[in-house]
Amino acid sequence: MDMAQSDLVEWYKLETEFFQDHFRHTRYVKEKNTHKKVKEDWSNCGELGTGGFSVVYKQVLGTTGRYRAVKTIDKKRLPPKLDYYRELLIMAILAKHPLLFVEFLGWYENPETLYIAMEYLPEGDLTKHIGSPLPQATVQTISKQILEGLKVMHQKGIAHRDLKPANIFVVLTSPFRVKLGDFGISKRIRPQDTTTFHTQVSTQIYGAPEVLGLDSNSKISAYTNAVDIWSLGCVIYESLVGTHLFTSWGQVSRYYHGKSPFPEDKLKGLPTPLDDVGISLLKSMLAIQPGDRPTAAGALGNAWLTGLESDDEDSGNDQDETAQSEDESNWSKGSEGKLTTHHRRKKRRGQRSPITQEDTTHAPGGSALGANPRSQWGSDPTAPESEIDTAMVISPDVAPLKSFIIQRQSINPRLRVDTSQFPGRPSHGPQGAEEKPGSQYPPSMPPK
Repeated sequence: MDMAQSDLVEWYKLETEFFQDHFRHTRYVKEKNTHKKVKEDWSNCGELGTGGFSVVYKQVLGTTGRYRAVKTIDKKRLPPKLDYYRELLIMAILAKHPLLFVEFLGWYENPETLYIAMEYLPEGDLTKHIGSPLPQATVQTISKQILEGLKVMHQKGIAHRDLKPANIFVVLTSPFRVKLGDFGISKRIRPQDTTTFHTQVSTQIYGAPEVLGLDSNSKISAYTNAVDIWSLGCVIYESLVGTHLFTSWGQVSRYYHGKSPFPEDKLKGLPTPLDDVGISLLKSMLAIQPGDRPTAAGALGNAWLTGLESDDEDSGNDQDETAQSEDESNWSKGSEGKLTTHHRRKKRRGQRSPITQEDTTHAPGGSALGANPRSQWGSDPTAPESEIDTAMVISPDVAPLKSFIIQRQSINPRLRVDTSQFPGRPSHGPQGAEEKPGSQYPPSMPPK
């Protein structure tokens, strides 16, 4: 992890004290011309799900009725060389899109356990809602929202690698709105990196053939983020029909080798038959060759989805980003404004956000959260391959980050970063910038 990435992850670290029955975070809240130190005591109030290396708990803030979900990863059970900070980095990178991804509220750790705090979504994951076929209009809406999330991820060089209903979380059911979550086995590769996607990860019945290693002629199982498009095709089918497209590795294998046809008749036999445009899109997503599948951006332009309202109000200029131009330095551009507002939830159509329980700007960890007792949080990070997570190249466009760090050092002398490592002349950051009323410093960065 390079310096810019490390700083981005560190910014989300919560100042935490550990007690037998609760966790205490310290936040610094701006009140008029002073900063007030606020203590928050969070305690477990239920278990939401488990994975191979993790357990997700529902936590409550004192007696306030404010909740969050906290994924706990047992470090002792992970492979020794595993970089479990990969998940933190991906969540931090995606945090500027709270309408598309489960909100990242900070992290903390002790020698045995890593804790990742996220918003709590009472509606749970999509698994709870697709036991029977969903209306086609609802599936179109869900598909568009997921593709908007995948578009952002893929532009940033991130492959989810475990897209399935259990990792798609429901915010609202009327109208339907979902977010992507659980990035435990997600991975980011940028153009300058020398590694590839090649670990055989994912849930088998949603995994693309190249991830499952079905090509016996391929000695190197490298693949691209097209694996997410295949997985989404499986999710769309399941949402429309109410049953899995594949129920085993063997069924995926038969489809891959042409022994099982695309289930067009099943889709045309629905109470509201899927039209030829929708069938064509779904068939392309489930193309055997990854290069024959549409990109997320390309699928969004398909006639089956065009005309639907976009839910990515936070994407702004990111709509036309490419992975090559995206870097952690973007996080620091306009840093003064972003630090005070980047966790503030946007109101839609003049209404209060259904998730946030108070309209205050907050530092990571200081928000109302949510999750679902039936959701299977806890896809676990995988052991690194020999080529994975090599040192990443620092982008030459680091002046904004350097400016940001110098500015934060003036606020917090404890933040020690040698900015002489950055190329270019020294920068002292924007002059005269002020925190917006009600803003809060990150817990790990107390004011003077």
